[in-house]
Amino acid sequence: MSSSLEWRLVERYAELLKRELGNSLSAVAVFGSLARGEAKFPESDIDVLVVLRSTSCTISGRLKLLNGAREMLRGLDEYSAFISKYGWSPVIQEHVLSEEELKAHPPVLLDMTQHVRILHDSGVLQAELEKLKARLKELGARKVGGFWVLKPDVKAGEAVEL
Repeated sequence: MSSSLEWRLVERYAELLKRELGNSLSAVAVFGSLARGEAKFPESDIDVLVVLRSTSCTISGRLKLLNGAREMLRGLDEYSAFISKYGWSPVIQEHVLSEEELKAHPPVLLDMTQHVRILHDSGVLQAELEKLKARLKELGARKVGGFWVLKPDVKAGEAVEL
């Protein structure tokens, strides 16, 4: 794992999420510009996938589950150091899914097949990313610019399932 300030910050956040959520937490991963090594702070946000064993909460309810870890993060030296370095608080953009939702391979996982840093995993995230990679290969999918062409020979009206 990289020792940069940004990575130390997200590693500490993952530790806090594990402490706060306990056995209900299945996985924590960083994706997006930070995982690709292209983040330019303070303009970039930090994309974090949080997978819970199960949840029936709304999106806002899911984010409220993370409030305790977020509050503790604000008190850490890494958080203060980020503000000192960039003059801005880190913007952490969490995407919270249940294991069931993860297994449906939502589009947010597509880029994670190429660039992701898994910080905690009960095994479910890595397994689903491997299944998705295999399915994308089977379809002949490829990324063109910033967009995914899931099936180059798709016919009009044909559904493409991941």
